[in-house]
Amino acid sequence: MLAFWSIGCDASVVLLRKMEELQRSFGGAIQVIAVHSPRMSAGKDLYQIADAVARLHLSIPVLHDPDLRTFGRYSPGGWPAAVFVDDRQRVAGAILGADADFYAEVIVHLGAAPSRSAPRFRVGYKPPRKANELSWPGGVAVDPVTSTVAISDSGHDRVVIGVLDPAAARLAITGIIAGVTRPGRIANAGQAEFVVTQPDDGRVTLVDSVDLSATPIGDGLIRPGGVCMDDDGSIVVADAGADQLFRISADAVARRAIDERVLIAGSGFTGRSDGPAARASLSQPNGVCRTSRGIVFADAASNNVRVLTDTGKVHSVSDNDPNRQGLVDGPAHAALLSRPVDVTGAPDGSIIIVDQHNNRLRRLMNGQVSTLGVHGFSNPEAICTLRTGELLVADSGNHRLVLIDPVRRNARVVRIDAMERTMSLGAAPTARGNAGMNLTLGYPSPGPGPWQVAVSAQPEALLVAPLRVVRTEPGEAVIVNLGTPGKGTLTVTSRGLRDERSIHLPLEVR
Repeated sequence: MLAFWSIGCDASVVLLRKMEELQRSFGGAIQVIAVHSPRMSAGKDLYQIADAVARLHLSIPVLHDPDLRTFGRYSPGGWPAAVFVDDRQRVAGAILGADADFYAEVIVHLGAAPSRSAPRFRVGYKPPRKANELSWPGGVAVDPVTSTVAISDSGHDRVVIGVLDPAAARLAITGIIAGVTRPGRIANAGQAEFVVTQPDDGRVTLVDSVDLSATPIGDGLIRPGGVCMDDDGSIVVADAGADQLFRISADAVARRAIDERVLIAGSGFTGRSDGPAARASLSQPNGVCRTSRGIVFADAASNNVRVLTDTGKVHSVSDNDPNRQGLVDGPAHAALLSRPVDVTGAPDGSIIIVDQHNNRLRRLMNGQVSTLGVHGFSNPEAICTLRTGELLVADSGNHRLVLIDPVRRNARVVRIDAMERTMSLGAAPTARGNAGMNLTLGYPSPGPGPWQVAVSAQPEALLVAPLRVVRTEPGEAVIVNLGTPGKGTLTVTSRGLRDERSIHLPLEVR
């Protein structure tokens, strides 16, 4: 089985997952080879393909075909496609697309029977990143009320929860939700909850940042990508595999109902035709966000930014196509993008676009597209906006978060604190110590200082006395004296010139 695919194509990933299942089912009776024949120039780089294979945890061998020689030899007709080759090396059939029942087709075209014998090429995936680091973060979202950040740590199959201190570009980890298979985009759902997509499982999951639980609220999708909360509390999901947008009502979310989604845009045919939402054709829609003009979404495979208006029509803001891409600024109808994958609204009314294959951020404002002067990204996946107007980017290929201040025009890599302690102690980091000893603590530093820092505990007896001090520099520490033995909660609150933030941690005094 030759599976022709290309990076930057969600339908290709759907095909690859089916090919992996075929290899597991038929064992040594067949051999699946994933032939990477790039549709775009960005896919010719070998490093990019190796990174994609690792990011996808791919378990079948890959042939890199940068000059399309193998693609031309077999002429599958497009992407993605599967070609059946019999044991005499003759083409026995081909299927274009990823919708077929390949299991039945293997039996028909190749006469193969399921087997438990090992395939000729044995491929295993090993995570290259340590557990106390991020691995291909695929989504990032922030709760503006609490400054709680949720990160889809895709390479480690988990969602990481923390509290962000923008002044110090530091994220203090407060919890880890494990067992969320290769999470994708993530969005704030209010009330300490976040909603995250699981593209490989076709699932949408609600995670609670307080009790660190995960509850499915959507199932049966093909490859869900972007997600956002609408003004009415409903959840909008972009299914890149189905080329459609769906809505999960606020009532369904509250009831934790599974699979009560309603189609709101997309005919199901791949393309880029505008008009009434039900008849419009989309092309692997990914990131979505709510704006005053409607639901804006990144139509990744057509290289366009589009909007689903509140009157039920789909309108293309830019004017690209799958074969027209690049890095060109100017009027939206003439500007060029290369696989936009996420969008977020900024306080000034502009739309910030994650232009993945250009490894840049673009701004859409007043009908003009411009490039933000930040470079050094590697396959950025997602973005969200803080209430300060700063941008938080999931720089997936570099396994990091980047904090960007568009006003001051600076960018800083976010330092992640307490990940190692969180991993060793459990889901939430616990402050521990012996009675009568000192405990050294960090603190959030909201906005400009100096900061008035207050530390208290419940029950109060866990500390000798509450602490109130003034600190002038981010990164300093405060020291409290531990009181009588017991378990409870430690609260560290910082009040700056304009803002106040708190961190709550479990406390154990021995």
